[in-house]
Amino acid sequence: MTSLRHLDLSYNNFKSSIPEWLYRFSSLQVLSLSANELQGDISSAIFNISTLNEIDLSWNDLEGKLPRAVGNLCNLRSIVLSSVRLNQDISHMFEILSGCSSHRFESLTFASNSIFGPIPTSLGKLANLEKVEIYNNLLEGVVSEKHFANQTKLRYFEGSDNSLVLRANP
Repeated sequence: MTSLRHLDLSYNNFKSSIPEWLYRFSSLQVLSLSANELQGDISSAIFNISTLNEIDLSWNDLEGKLPRAVGNLCNLRSIVLSSVRLNQDISHMFEILSGCSSHRFESLTFASNSIFGPIPTSLGKLANLEKVEIYNNLLEGVVSEKHFANQTKLRYFEGSDNSLVLRANP
């Protein structure tokens, strides 16, 4: 059981908290538990699975903040936490994401939450990003060229349904 690498249990309507037995999969690389009506806080224990490359906990009844343990997942390339009632300043989230995995992130999806504050220019330091989805939050402030300075791989950025202002000239 501990050699499992890919686990997708999406769309099962579990209506429970994240089961603790999941934390014992020491080789797990991909975990998708989206749309299961999982409840409770976003547990930092799920982010202690050091082999994770991709995690999707979207469309659940989870809530809270992005756990600090996310920054320690050196292999993490994709994180999807849409519609899980994240309530946190986005600059604090990017501080967490600046850990050892920051050079690996390809996809960040934090759509339809209660994330607030201005988008930090440190977004530009995540040079391998290909996709960013932060739409339908409480973001505000200016978006400028500085946010995309090192984004040579970025192909998709969606920040709609916020209160952002586009600055044409820096």
